[in-house]
Amino acid sequence: MSDQARERTLSMSFVEALCRDMGIPSLAMLKALQALDLPDDRDPTCLRALSTTQFTQLYRHLVTLSNDEMPGLFPRPFRSGALRLTCMTLLEGDTLCKAIRRWSHLLRQLQDSFVLDIQTADGRCTLLLRPTSDEPVLKPIATDLFIKLVHGMACWLTGKTVPVRRVMLRTSHAHTCGDLASWFPGPIRFEQAVSALELDDSWLAQPVVRGKQDLDAFLDAAPGNWIACQFDAERLHERLRRHLADLLPASATADSAAAALHLSTRSLHRRLHQEQTTFQRVKDELRRDLAMDKLTRGAQPLSAIAFELGFDSITSFHRAFKGWTGETPGVYRLQRQHTPDQQAPHAPHAQEG
Repeated sequence: MSDQARERTLSMSFVEALCRDMGIPSLAMLKALQALDLPDDRDPTCLRALSTTQFTQLYRHLVTLSNDEMPGLFPRPFRSGALRLTCMTLLEGDTLCKAIRRWSHLLRQLQDSFVLDIQTADGRCTLLLRPTSDEPVLKPIATDLFIKLVHGMACWLTGKTVPVRRVMLRTSHAHTCGDLASWFPGPIRFEQAVSALELDDSWLAQPVVRGKQDLDAFLDAAPGNWIACQFDAERLHERLRRHLADLLPASATADSAAAALHLSTRSLHRRLHQEQTTFQRVKDELRRDLAMDKLTRGAQPLSAIAFELGFDSITSFHRAFKGWTGETPGVYRLQRQHTPDQQAPHAPHAQEG
């Protein structure tokens, strides 16, 4: 498989949700997409996903426009050079623990709306973003993106994929359209009170293997290199999702999918369980994400969408979509396609708890 084929992608549903939370009107986002390095015949309004490289281009464009390295996501901007300063500070620590503690101290100078806390107990280390006020000023997608930065930096500093025992994210699974779930090598809990990572505390003693000579290459590839880290091995649910997508509008059973992936059906179910998911959940999430994309980005008849996603009738598509989102396909389309360009819709608040 080519490097291009292996490159991770981010769904347009996630990119649009992120831009809304950044306060980017849809017309401005379209203009930014038009500036990407796309094939001449590609219409930005028809994109279903961005490659990591394309997302990096888009993100950097928004950083330049806003002079904020986390554009509009936090009450106080991260001015140009904040990531370089952060990396320089972390490289002064000889272990991951010392590097993260340095980062915690630096963040208190860069931000006053949250702190990076380090808690250890019973062989576990929890890295969490704690708000400094009871006021709900922090956007869920902002703190979730920042906790991914923490994980990505830990991987870069140690030169290893840092496994996580648990990831806590404030966004809902539906809001992120599954993208965040593929960014962490460990189980994820959505709709949590804080964004956090839980590691085995033995990882705190891992040596920092990077030096200042590595910094320019890291910054040149940011943010794609810390957002979409390439893990040691592709997880089974990602392979299954790709297989199911390639089959559409035809469907698959667990037996046929297992055979195509060179596994026994029992092994398929066991390994998906280890990855905190199931065959049916992967299948539903794929069809949900594709349906949301098609409803948001075009005027395709609902019956045609139902057929392309493998439903045997428009009635079953309606029933499934309402179960996924709480809305009928028609209502979902009207709400998303009639949002004025001059207003960025507010992102839904994640449930606390």
